[in-house]
Parts: sequence; C-alpha cells; structure tokens
Amino acid sequence: MQKYLRLLNLRLDVVVKDVTGLTGLSIIDAICKGEMNPEKLASLRHGNCKKSEQEIAKALQSNGRKDLLFSLNHEYELYLIFQGKISECDKQIQKLLNEQINKDDNKKQHHIEGKVHKRINKNNPDININLLSYQYFEGVDLLAIEGVSHSTVLTLMSEVGHGINKVDFSMKNSKTLPKDSLKDLRTTKLNL
Repeated sequence: MQKYLRLLNLRLDVVVKDVTGLTGLSIIDAICKGEMNPEKLASLRHGNCKKSEQEIAKALQSNGRKDLLFSLNHEYELYLIFQGKISECDKQIQKLLNEQINKDDNKKQHHIEGKVHKRINKNNPDININLLSYQYFEGVDLLAIEGVSHSTVLTLMSEVGHGINKVDFSMKNSKTLPKDSLKDLRTTKLNL
C-alpha cells in the first residue's frame, strides 16, 4: 500500500508513524472510497496522532491517477483479507489452548491477574495469553520474566509442549560425554 501511496503523491508515511495504525487505515479507507480532499482526509486523524491536521493535509496532495488508485484499493482489500485470516488463526489458537486446558483439572484451577506493565503489540493475538499460558504451564508465570513477550510465550507453548520442567544439565549425570570433554571444547579452535 505504501508504494501506491507514494506514487499517488500521498505521503502518509511522513506524517504518521504507521500507515496501518488507526489514522493511517482510516485515511486509506477514505481514499479507497473516493475521498481525495486533503482537508477531509486530515480530519480523520486519531487523537493520538502527533501531527496536526494542517501537516497531514499538506502531505496528502494527490496527483489523482486512477490506475494507481485502483491498485491501492486492491492492496487495501488484500490487507483486510489477510487481517481476517490472521484473526481466524488467533481464534483457532484460543480454541486449541482452551481444549488442552479444559482436559486437565490441574490446569483449570490456576488463575492470574492481568499484567498492566506488559506492552501489548498490535500484532499480538486477540486472546488472553496471560491467563492461558499460566494455566497451560500449571502455575508458571512466564510473563513475569522481563523481556518475555506474548509471542515468546506462544512460541514456547508450541515448541516445548505441555510443561516446563526442571532439567538437570550437570555433567555428573551425563554418560555420553567424557569428563574432560567440556575442557576440550573450550580449547578447540575453529578453522574457518
């Protein structure tokens, strides 16, 4: 979409941080519906947008090429289709997680309050990852770890499986590695 906006001389990327944010999408939607008046487009700005309506209107002086407007409309429709497909995937993820949690009474008993300090990215699934992960991992609060995001927790759920258990990585329990193998690994030089 951004390519066609630039070709139309609509420099939305200059005046908004994210063209797929609230302001950007409302302006793109209006353009696709035929609105080309820069002042009317600028009036669609969201209250959180840092640029003024005058700055936005100045950046939205279109050349009005119909072929590029058609292409922009096509790209916008595809964007909406893909957003719908992503939403369907989110619902399926929630359904599968709820099925796994509801099978196990031990998992169902765990409840946790929401985290106000965790920043929620606009691309995060529209499900309560905080509660579902707490129940899924039977009381282990992974979101309490600094730097762990909702997408990290979903990745752990899909890769690790049903639980995070303590693993003993001590060398004394290893039968396959000789006693001095760690020392040998540290001193070996790689010939690249």
